[in-house]
Amino acid sequence: MKTFRISADWLPLVLTVVGILSAPGVHAQGRTNIWEVPLGTLATELPPEFMITACGTNGGPPSTPLRGFHQFEQCTAESESGLHEVWFSFDDEYEYYLRATNAHRFVIEDNRANKLLGQLVIYSILLDAEGLVQGHRIASDTREDPEVRVDSDKLEAMRVFGYGAAGFECSDLPRLEGEMPFGGIYTKKLCEKVDGGRYITILTHRFLRAGQQAARPGAPLANEFEVGVWIEVINADLVGKGAPN
Repeated sequence: MKTFRISADWLPLVLTVVGILSAPGVHAQGRTNIWEVPLGTLATELPPEFMITACGTNGGPPSTPLRGFHQFEQCTAESESGLHEVWFSFDDEYEYYLRATNAHRFVIEDNRANKLLGQLVIYSILLDAEGLVQGHRIASDTREDPEVRVDSDKLEAMRVFGYGAAGFECSDLPRLEGEMPFGGIYTKKLCEKVDGGRYITILTHRFLRAGQQAARPGAPLANEFEVGVWIEVINADLVGKGAPN
């Protein structure tokens, strides 16, 4: 019988994944995950559960509403990649039904439309001029309740859960003047790898900027802190990360 050993470097992330995946509401039934959409998929063939659409804002909230992914050209192409970012939401009808019927807040939380690994996130698809998928973005939503968002750096577990742990190279980003640990932890880290023709980057941060202050013990948590995860997956050839000719 073989014994498998986990590197000490990976242990905290593995334990986080185990805890998250054992929580209720993690696996939505019959729902396609954004990271399961192959590069080259036509905009008109994206999963029907990617229902509500609008132009994206570089992993931020939606802007111009769209009637579907087929209207992607209404979103300004990004200067660096030439791609059109389309924000989308999963069907939120049931979530709002629960709110309207005064369901228990825990039931509502477990059925939020765009919840991933216990956190509210923003999803967007990146499309080229021909309407072909060339990547996607996932970002922790800064509009989330700060009591929940304070742990949004745990979305880094997507390195294991969504994209496979192997192959990532991680580096700490420069610490700017005035930045301080938050909750006793300072993190500003970029992890990246090329896998299956996709260039995957995961940026994790947890700190206080200059001038931000942590809430006093026992006081309501202020929403002034830099905690979260930003994920981008893009066709490696578009960013010069593909195999050489």
